[in-house]
Amino acid sequence: HDRYELVYVYSGKGTFFLNQMLYEMNEGDLFIIPGNTIHHALPDADSPVTATAVFFDPQLIGHYSAGDSFTNMQVFERARKHKSYKLVIPAATRSQLEEKLTHMNEEMVRHEAGFRYAVQLHLNSLLIIINRLLLKDSHHQLAESDVGPSWLLNILQHLDQFHTDPNVGLSYLAKLTAVSAAHLSR
Repeated sequence: HDRYELVYVYSGKGTFFLNQMLYEMNEGDLFIIPGNTIHHALPDADSPVTATAVFFDPQLIGHYSAGDSFTNMQVFERARKHKSYKLVIPAATRSQLEEKLTHMNEEMVRHEAGFRYAVQLHLNSLLIIINRLLLKDSHHQLAESDVGPSWLLNILQHLDQFHTDPNVGLSYLAKLTAVSAAHLSR
């Protein structure tokens, strides 16, 4: 879909497949998903995930200028540019982020006059928090893929490069990685 998306994990575990990369999904993780980016959450059966997903059209954010180059959409531009989509929210910031998400939900549920504008304000405020985390210092950088063996990541990259080749099938990929077709399929 062409909507931009934020997925915040409150609890649980799993794996998140995002733009041919696999990420561990844990409490406090935020996934930053630009529009038209393939993604799929795979929760752990033993530790189900509780999360909030916020979908929005980037036109909702607008491109306000206060005389500097800052824009709330920078976090999505950065994720796409670096092909890195996960941000681990520091414990000290989680309550602030969760509060914004709660306020957005309350506005949607109450549906009072001006609720759309209120949601827009909370979303912009949420994006400021996220952008500031990324700009603050280097240890809050977006995370690289952290799931799966290297051969699996190599296959995903190979598929990305040769997805139109009719010879690239399960058997071919299994031989390429020296694993059985059944194991690769699983």
